[in-house]
Amino acid sequence: MKRLILCCFLVLGCGKKDAPVTEQPVATKPSASASASAAPEKPAGPLTLKGAYTAKQGEVRMPADAPPFIHPESKEGLGEGELEVTLPGRSGAVTGKSKGALGAQVFDGWLEEGRLTGTLRPAEGAAAAMWGLVDATVDGAGEARVIKGTVRASGHDGKVVREAAFTLDKKG
Repeated sequence: MKRLILCCFLVLGCGKKDAPVTEQPVATKPSASASASAAPEKPAGPLTLKGAYTAKQGEVRMPADAPPFIHPESKEGLGEGELEVTLPGRSGAVTGKSKGALGAQVFDGWLEEGRLTGTLRPAEGAAAAMWGLVDATVDGAGEARVIKGTVRASGHDGKVVREAAFTLDKKG
């Protein structure tokens, strides 16, 4: 029985021809100069941008079937202010602060795919600060990034509404 098995192996093995040996390319590491030119762009680091706004009276939008609304005349929240935000390298959480006509505020937002959204809320201990929403775009790269957008804010009761356009950059 052992001889029969051995013969089968020999017969099957003798009938096969070995495949020709071909040279396989050998993987090599790129040279230092090649890897430097093909290196990905270094991610932008955190960047603080500053700018000014001028808050103006905003429109109070009411549904057609809502009861009549008296929009109070108020000087509250009108005028100049400053906004400062710190952007992450690419996308993620954004923080900042604001002071001026809308009050002393803290900014919390999110940057994703060139769009910045967030909220302005009264800073701790700030009196009569407004609450606001920020909608903006971030253009450019690295240190040359610029933010252009709007703030829409209101007082605690929502009757006094303010709008302000802004541009933030490295120069401030």
